[in-house]
Amino acid sequence: MTIKIGTYLATPNSWGMGTTKDGKPHVFIQFKTEDGSITWNGHLTEKTKERTIGVLILCGFRDEELKWLTESDALDKDQEVSIVVDENTYEGKTSFQVSWVNATRKSLTKDETVKVLGGMDLKGIFASQFSEKGIKRRQRSASAVVAAEEIPF
Repeated sequence: MTIKIGTYLATPNSWGMGTTKDGKPHVFIQFKTEDGSITWNGHLTEKTKERTIGVLILCGFRDEELKWLTESDALDKDQEVSIVVDENTYEGKTSFQVSWVNATRKSLTKDETVKVLGGMDLKGIFASQFSEKGIKRRQRSASAVVAAEEIPF
């Protein structure tokens, strides 16, 4: 399989520090996806260092000094992230590169949703929007109805 332009779920497979052709430090993470592996490079310039550090933290880095990135357990190999792969042309050669590394989005369960909403009263807003748009509210069967105090909206 080959990685092409797109968004992939990925986990860190290997990582480390290196230098650019200009001798400037950079970090790299090789990500493993279902379609293969691809390497992300993070630079440590004034403009990019916050994003680079954010990606390292997203991948499980929990130290305050980059020298620890050389350790085999510096990142969490089970930490799933979402990577965006784009095409890059440099000096006439086209290749694929990781443009973005983001947290994955997961759907919450009903119990997690109740906890996250923590008492927000949204019923009135829903009722108003339904009324304005002429939408008929869904009627739930008795088996699907939960006690009112369990739902914060």
